[in-house]
Amino acid sequence: MWDDSYTVENNKEIRSLTNIPDFFKQSWGAGAEEGSRAREKNRGLYRPLTLVTYTTDYALYGLSPTGFQLSNILIHLLGAIILLLAAYRLCGARAGLFIALIWAIHPVHTEAISVLSYRTTLLAGFLGFSSLYIQLKEERRGRRVFFRTLLVALACFAKEDGIVFAAVLPLHDLLIRRVQFKNAVLNALPLLLFAILFFAIRAQILEGAPYSFYAGTSATNQIAGVMQANWLYARLLALPFPLTPFYDWSIFPIPEGWLQYEVIAGFLLTSTLVWLSLRFKHNPMRAFLAMSVLLTTLPYSHVLPFTVGAAERFFYVPSFFALCLVVHCIRALEIPALAQKNTLKRIQIATLFWLIPMMAWSSLRHQDWQSQHHITKATTEYFPKSFNAWVAYGDELHKLGKKEDAAMAYGNASKASPLPMATLRQVEILLDLGEKEQALQTISHYVETYGLELEERTQGTPSNPLIRDLGRLKELKKELTEP
Repeated sequence: MWDDSYTVENNKEIRSLTNIPDFFKQSWGAGAEEGSRAREKNRGLYRPLTLVTYTTDYALYGLSPTGFQLSNILIHLLGAIILLLAAYRLCGARAGLFIALIWAIHPVHTEAISVLSYRTTLLAGFLGFSSLYIQLKEERRGRRVFFRTLLVALACFAKEDGIVFAAVLPLHDLLIRRVQFKNAVLNALPLLLFAILFFAIRAQILEGAPYSFYAGTSATNQIAGVMQANWLYARLLALPFPLTPFYDWSIFPIPEGWLQYEVIAGFLLTSTLVWLSLRFKHNPMRAFLAMSVLLTTLPYSHVLPFTVGAAERFFYVPSFFALCLVVHCIRALEIPALAQKNTLKRIQIATLFWLIPMMAWSSLRHQDWQSQHHITKATTEYFPKSFNAWVAYGDELHKLGKKEDAAMAYGNASKASPLPMATLRQVEILLDLGEKEQALQTISHYVETYGLELEERTQGTPSNPLIRDLGRLKELKKELTEP
């Protein structure tokens, strides 16, 4: 899938164990072809430990997708076991079991499990949860500080957002363990020193930062977009349907203002989390969990430039803290009926009935992920207005030699969004099929409908890809109309 082509399939560097030291001196996309878009896109990411696991997988399985997939499932399983132990200590035995079951089979996690490149999420999650478990279990201060720092460091080398645990763990010291502030700060010093060292290493090795999803939008709209994303994650936790790898502007449009129900709902949800965090004296456990939700979603809150608006894999770690928080909020309601055994049994039965269709949906979703052709086709069915889904599906059909179907897919992409890329690909296929008259009609319709607007939007940026694609369409039109 997607980035697997250059991180695994065509990455010659993972084919020798002797290359492992080099992974710690290069960017995540260094295995991609020189000058390629993939290399450019990932030059600001640093994930050497995940590359190490690919190398060990290759040594064991060669390029067998089954072997690599087995490793992904194993890492997720280990994460679920550690999470079960942590949930037991945070929420009790019975609630902890249900939290671990829900998290382990939740359909929102199928993306991270099914795509080999997203092992970064699985590995950072497993190591981060392991550091949390050490924090919850280990009573000896020295051992606790040493092992939690080591595990957070490993999590960061798997994926940068593992650094969130460097903030979560000291919070637990302060709020739950009731460690004196001075001692909590001393305990946190190794985490702080590692964070400084880690980002210093990254700064020396990497180049540039990711493109911002909200580039060119106002700060107000950007904050509204973050609120919209927070509501999306909350909704997907309760009702994870439909799911998509493309939370692009056609599925996840940048809000034009705050008077949209997703933005308002997200604002109310975020405000509630902040309010619960501030009431740490009244209920420290609830405050700790609320702060943990906020902290673990922070890397994807567009404080720094980020390429996509939202993605299901981003909720892999926050979903655990969110589920624990829900349990503690229900308990805090102190409704007498909830304390009765019959009521608790009904809640457990209802949860089990929720789990069964979720397991079925996860299974179906993994089937969607069995190939890039399957996932792009499924996405166009779930989200028929997704520009990226239609373009990706068209690309897959083109690779399979189904040119007529590919042209139709690109045509549907053009209907979803007036970006010239899809129209250009459609026209090139039509010309390849000898359909010159239809190609000319397609170009004329696009240029007359969107050409002037596109030129006005990109005025002063002649190197803009949109202008290049539009220019190519005009060249083709000229070639087709000339005698």
